[in-house]
Amino acid sequence: MSIYTLGYSGNEGTNLSPIPNDTLVKATMMRWGNYDTVRAAAQWNASEVPSSLSQFSNAVPGTQAPPNSLYLSAKPSWWVATPWPAIGPDVSGGQDPTGHAYKIPARACYDSTSKTGGILNFNAVNCYRDTAAPSAPTKLRIVAG
Repeated sequence: MSIYTLGYSGNEGTNLSPIPNDTLVKATMMRWGNYDTVRAAAQWNASEVPSSLSQFSNAVPGTQAPPNSLYLSAKPSWWVATPWPAIGPDVSGGQDPTGHAYKIPARACYDSTSKTGGILNFNAVNCYRDTAAPSAPTKLRIVAG
């Protein structure tokens, strides 16, 4: 039994243009800081950082404290789930069996929103605070194909 299936395309695509397997995935994957369910702890193995690559190398991080987000610098105003971030090795008390994950806002919204005939009666204002309808797009044009 394997834990990972790395770089396997499933030979998807078409008969004329199959998608090849990606043979670089294993060598370029950064597994440093991943949670190990066997040891019930995050693993910080420098050998799992692709730092010796000639292209796309990564330095071994200087700290084991992960940032709250690799995308946002602060908790967004619409985030109603507690805590932020909701998932991570440093999160405790979560709703999953390991305690490392809380429901994200989309899941909490789904769970708390009524359904009619199996269809979600979604209204963003009911799920997310500070939610306003997005502005209509401008400067659109139709281009004949």
